[in-house]
Amino acid sequence: MERPNKELLDKYLTNQLTPKEAEVVLDWLATPEGQLFLSQSIDDDFDALDDNQKILLKPSISAEEVLFLAKASNPPLSQQSVKRKSKIPYMNIAASIAFAMITAFFTYQFLFPTEKFVSYSTEFGEKLNIVLPDSSVITLNGNSSVKFEKSWKNKTERQVWFEGEGFFKVKKTTNKLPFTVFTDFNFNVKVLGTTFNVTARPQTSRVVLETGSIALDVHSAANDTSHLFLEPGEMAEFDPVNSLVIKKEVETRRYTSWKEHILIFEGTSLQEITRMLTDNYGFTVVVSTPEILNQKFTGSVPSDDIDALLKGLETLLDIQIVKEGKLIKLMPNP
Repeated sequence: MERPNKELLDKYLTNQLTPKEAEVVLDWLATPEGQLFLSQSIDDDFDALDDNQKILLKPSISAEEVLFLAKASNPPLSQQSVKRKSKIPYMNIAASIAFAMITAFFTYQFLFPTEKFVSYSTEFGEKLNIVLPDSSVITLNGNSSVKFEKSWKNKTERQVWFEGEGFFKVKKTTNKLPFTVFTDFNFNVKVLGTTFNVTARPQTSRVVLETGSIALDVHSAANDTSHLFLEPGEMAEFDPVNSLVIKKEVETRRYTSWKEHILIFEGTSLQEITRMLTDNYGFTVVVSTPEILNQKFTGSVPSDDIDALLKGLETLLDIQIVKEGKLIKLMPNP
């Protein structure tokens, strides 16, 4: 359907449509293009509100529902009881129709604004660079996801919700707007401008700081919150079973090289490597003898060449490896 011209849309916004024009505009607003126009108009008006008004608002209705309310309040013109000889001017009828829609429109604005989020996720073995609204960049490792608001305009904090593994390059803003990474694994990361790596998975949770400084909010099983500060070259690793947080100095490149498509291992246990194969690449790893998981491996391989990694493990460690599709079997040498 053809988009109404600017004159019609302006008349719609100022309650000056005739009944016929109102029907045309309502039909167009029901199209995907019309829905986008309505959503953008709502967002523009919402951004113009002051902070006190915004505090009262909660997301719960979409542009489609606003249009539904408007149409429900105004049946098709053929069903309205408008007499040809009525002395009511057509303009007044149009204003009545438009008023109902504008009422629904502003009801949405002041009572049910929608916060618009955007989400990204990666498949096993995939990497993805994401530019945030403030031009900060997140590099997602395989089997990871992130969610954030589409716009951070007029916000007092930059917020992202994250799971998996990712490298964050956070831009420092002129007004020093805080940047918070929320996870489902009993810790959040707060920064201003810095670069760091976050792993937030059921079996592995840690933060490695490359540059700048960060504060961690750590939540205990007793719902207490403690604060931990990291300096460049430090790592905080979380032990959810024993409710422990271990802070130590590390060689950061070992934990961040994956974003450069290289896997670096320095005395890394076979157990940690199998966990990485499961979390990032989607392999199922079967171990015949658990004791072999204590063996440690040092070396580097391309992150997209798992066969090279397995060959290196088999050569340098006292084990046999069989790979069948997404299944990897580990066993000691006979």
